[in-house]
Amino acid sequence: MLARRFGCPSRELQRGAAERREREELLGLLEAATTHFSRTLWSPAGERAREYLTGRGFTRATLERIRAGAAREAWSDLGDALRRQFDPSALAKAGLVVERQDGKGQYDRFRNRAVFPILSDQGKVVAFGARSLDGSEPKYLNSPRARSTRRAACSTASPGPRTRSARRRGRC
Repeated sequence: MLARRFGCPSRELQRGAAERREREELLGLLEAATTHFSRTLWSPAGERAREYLTGRGFTRATLERIRAGAAREAWSDLGDALRRQFDPSALAKAGLVVERQDGKGQYDRFRNRAVFPILSDQGKVVAFGARSLDGSEPKYLNSPRARSTRRAACSTASPGPRTRSARRRGRC
């Protein structure tokens, strides 16, 4: 491109820079949510999730390695914790909160659930999967795909060596 060659900003370059900033902000938000869910799992509020997960054969070491977490049985726990650092519209864009039907605020998408981060092939959190702990429906719930993240090559396990066949198929 001529603009790049001569150091002149072009609209395309500016748009690309804005998209990169938006993606980095989103990834930072998802990382903060992962930390929040993980802390909740190991707090008294996460006892039910810990019991469920250990009952399914997960060890503490495995849960820490895959960065599993828990969502409290509350309507605004995650939103309240993250609004101190992030704009409410970013929380909605990331799929962590849902706008109330009356338009007056938001509520947490994940409540009373065991939560698992979904990682990109670079090991970045790009979404979440969660399992109900109280029998509520849906039993399994994923965060919606954020426009700035690509979940095609993702894993719920920790990043590690990938097989040659997985790389050929474009998966983690």
